[in-house]
Amino acid sequence: MPNSPEHSERPAPAGKVVVTGAGGFLGRHVVRRLAEQGARVVALCGAEHELDRVRSLAAQAEAGDILETTLLNRHVAGADAVIHLAGPPAVRESFTNPVDFSRVHVLGTVAVAEACRRHHVRRLVYVSSAEVYGSLGLEPVSEHTPLRPRSPYGAAKASAETFVQTMVASSDTTAAILRPFSVFGPGGAPGAVVPTILRQALAETRIELARLTPVRDYCYIGDIARAVVLAAECDIAATTIVNLGSGTGTSVRQLAEVALEVVGRRLPIVQSASGDRPQSADVDQLVADVAMAESVLGWRPQVTLYEGLAHTVEHLKGSQ
Repeated sequence: MPNSPEHSERPAPAGKVVVTGAGGFLGRHVVRRLAEQGARVVALCGAEHELDRVRSLAAQAEAGDILETTLLNRHVAGADAVIHLAGPPAVRESFTNPVDFSRVHVLGTVAVAEACRRHHVRRLVYVSSAEVYGSLGLEPVSEHTPLRPRSPYGAAKASAETFVQTMVASSDTTAAILRPFSVFGPGGAPGAVVPTILRQALAETRIELARLTPVRDYCYIGDIARAVVLAAECDIAATTIVNLGSGTGTSVRQLAEVALEVVGRRLPIVQSASGDRPQSADVDQLVADVAMAESVLGWRPQVTLYEGLAHTVEHLKGSQ
């Protein structure tokens, strides 16, 4: 469902905005949007090779460990807002490397929240994940739903949220905690379900996926970046938690069917024996209640699933 025209939305925050994880999938889209709206962006990346993705858009760009307090304090000082995106997003990898995931997502978030508190930053935007909800058999899921994460990634995000709420409660900083659902678009991780489906839809004789029945709420990366920027400037008096999704559930099979429609092919869609997480940790259905996003941010997705897949296909074709 289309939103109101973009020019009617709030502008990006005035002054200096620090973005951690700036070279990542969502980070580079957020940096671009902030820059286009006139913000002075400081882009903090986790690795040197990520700097080329944002250097031309940011007033400053630097790579380093999110736990380097000297780095954080130097850049956070004088910031109007900090948008915290740093940390690996892969649920599958969190099962094999939970210690590193916890270090970056939990301790890294503590370090960022402390820097915001120390330097009296007006707004901290923490981008969490719908993985904090787990599998509840409820539809749609509201921000008041109890958290029952079923992956180390989800557990780390839930813990980080608690630290953010606790640490800013007695400070000058207000926090917006965002819980994106299934984000897709150009530049997404190659192993994610949407790129996996599209690569097969474009070049294979069939689409083979681990599971076809899970229902997710897919939202285009550009819409999510727009919501993140809005959260940096929206009017909130205390920590506010907001789901980011379309409010519509789509099964993996249905997603593959739409992808085939986009590329103009007809292929069989089959299920393989292996999954991306232990069977006991499967999440069967996760769809967002988006009422809070509309009331707090004035935000609704503007890009349909079909349109978003078409944009992603064009990107894949251009990168071949």
